[in-house]
Amino acid sequence: MTLHAFWIGPDTIIAHDPEDALEVWCEHNGEPREDHGPDEVVQLEDDAVITIMVDARGEISDTGTPVKRTSAEWAARENRGFLCSEEY
Repeated sequence: MTLHAFWIGPDTIIAHDPEDALEVWCEHNGEPREDHGPDEVVQLEDDAVITIMVDARGEISDTGTPVKRTSAEWAARENRGFLCSEEY
């Protein structure tokens, strides 16, 4: 099953579909799944460009060099899970 990027609030999640994105987000944030609905999830186009800071080791970090990739490229690189947040 193909992975995609999703926005949930300020966070970007890599998941299979909106329901899966909510599961990942709730697990990551310790939120009860029943408190959140599909209207909170926005799927990014696979060619949408996401810029994320990457450190010298090539890992996502608070500092480093901004790296631009499409959401599909980030999904392939990072796999299912929390990708990044605009808050930190």
